[in-house]
Amino acid sequence: MNFVSVTYSQRSNVSPDDWAEFLHTIKKLGDWQHPIESMWLLCTECTAEEVYHKLETISEKCFDIYHITDFNPRNVHGRLLSATWTWIEHNIESK
Repeated sequence: MNFVSVTYSQRSNVSPDDWAEFLHTIKKLGDWQHPIESMWLLCTECTAEEVYHKLETISEKCFDIYHITDFNPRNVHGRLLSATWTWIEHNIESK
């Protein structure tokens, strides 16, 4: 399993259909958390590059800028909701 972070700056004029397509696409990539408005965390079989390719077309419609990267869940610092920390810990243990 891979841990991937997707962050973005959403366009103000995203159509509801495009946003629904983005949500559908990202949620089917694996286990996920949406800890803040502009970020998704994924625990997925896909690499960051594969996530990028799966989201590329819809991301171009929804976001001014976006960034998709691997992240190391054992080296995460900051403030997150307890549910997000629990999700990270659960996925580390099951990996």
